[in-house]
Amino acid sequence: MFLMVWSGLTAVMFLFLPRLQARTVQRVAARNGVFRALVTDAGVTVTTDAGSSTIYWSGQPRYRESAQLFTLYSDDKNATCFTLLPKRGLSGPADADRLRSILDRHLTRV
Repeated sequence: MFLMVWSGLTAVMFLFLPRLQARTVQRVAARNGVFRALVTDAGVTVTTDAGSSTIYWSGQPRYRESAQLFTLYSDDKNATCFTLLPKRGLSGPADADRLRSILDRHLTRV
């Protein structure tokens, strides 16, 4: 009986954990205000109302592109650090091509 109850609770936890994590990230993002990213040959600088941070290419040497965003990953197998660059923040397809060429120059596409 105990094993069945524990299994049920574990299953429910795994179903709701991603939502709880997403809500936490959304709360932090709302508290920091508008995010702006500047991509240069040195790395990516993310600026918010609360401050700014620069991520050098060596800190997140891999990236992946989807239909809606570019995701930069850390080198560890769990990708504990990542940076999201939404394509909706770009002016147009030409900017996506320029960003892709900068990322290809400095990072490994996965």
